[in-house]
Amino acid sequence: REFEDIANHFHGHQNVRLILKYDDVLAHSIYAACDMFVIPSIFEPCGLTQ
Repeated sequence: REFEDIANHFHGHQNVRLILKYDDVLAHSIYAACDMFVIPSIFEPCGLTQ
């Protein structure tokens, strides 16, 4: 429910997207387009993304 609330809050905002399913092509496109990627983690000290 919390993710749905966030999605509703930012609905229509051109710079924010909330995608709750994994898409391999989209993931590769996002990584390729990034200058910096921040992914905080409570359990993984290196912030593994793959």
